[in-house]
Amino acid sequence: MKNALVIGATNFIGFSLCQKLISMEVEVFGLEFSEKENDQAEKKLMEIGRNAYFNYFNLDSLERGIELKDRSFEIAYFCFESEESLERNAMERLKPLLDKTQKILLVSPIANNLDVAEFQDITNHSNIFSVYHPSAYGPWQPESETIQQRIIELLNNNQLEKREILNDDILYVEDLVEAIFTISENTQVSTSVTLVNRDKGTLAEIAAELELKIKDKEFPKKLKKEEETRNVYYVSSSISVKKALAKQRNTTEESLKLDF
Repeated sequence: MKNALVIGATNFIGFSLCQKLISMEVEVFGLEFSEKENDQAEKKLMEIGRNAYFNYFNLDSLERGIELKDRSFEIAYFCFESEESLERNAMERLKPLLDKTQKILLVSPIANNLDVAEFQDITNHSNIFSVYHPSAYGPWQPESETIQQRIIELLNNNQLEKREILNDDILYVEDLVEAIFTISENTQVSTSVTLVNRDKGTLAEIAAELELKIKDKEFPKKLKKEEETRNVYYVSSSISVKKALAKQRNTTEESLKLDF
């Protein structure tokens, strides 16, 4: 792979994917899908710094940017965080870029219920694949997540609140994007894949480390017909939960320093 377009480049998964691709010396064109950057975007871009393999754009600069007008891409990773990302007007603004892309890989949380058919209808692209992933933890996890909230409490030496985390699958973010990269390089990939952590004890270890209570789901989720046909891709952990949480804590500590 020589180049890639990453849409949602500063969201949690998208940013980690950009870092992975840069480490592989892939020329990355990072595009912020939202018209306004998320709160941590500036800090994340500072972490990448000036890098010959990374180019960053948002929707407004996209329409002014000469750099992208004559570009074609081997792959576009479309990293969704919420269903709002399928807003039709913004999607149509991206269509000229997607038309020049050989393959599109949709990356979405399982909980999003992403409507792939609607995406295909908007883009009219013939080579679309999708990867669905469970929750993730690790560096740059959003502050809305329970794990990150607990880490901030610990760093600030605050009294620990009683916090619950939903009993569900979870992956370390760097393992998650490694799986996404591997799947995207596989020419025999199924059109729809769900990532699953091979280690079923990860969440329990996290809860024990951070003194969190695991909360059971109230009702089992009924699978849609499309979900039942997805292939499962098992992901192995590359590092221990303790080391993964330490990396998340270190990144958070550095980020908090920038706020002062």
